[in-house]
Amino acid sequence: MTANTAPSRAPIESHALDHAETAELMGISSSHLHNLQRDGRMGPEPFYLGRAKRYVRAEIVAWINAKCPPRHRWQTPKHLGEQ
Repeated sequence: MTANTAPSRAPIESHALDHAETAELMGISSSHLHNLQRDGRMGPEPFYLGRAKRYVRAEIVAWINAKCPPRHRWQTPKHLGEQ
């Protein structure tokens, strides 16, 4: 007897992260991410898809690699900028 199972696939990594996914990627709590945003210590700005706030995964990673500068010192790398 053979089982009809779908082939296993690797999960798709989204380029647009919601608040909880961003906090998880950063290794912090959701409330800490909120505090970073509120206090201007979160460099990357979110964007909106409809009413949903999203962050660009590559920009979060670049910001972490740049040692998490505050918003007023953060500049989105040119290759990640708006098109």
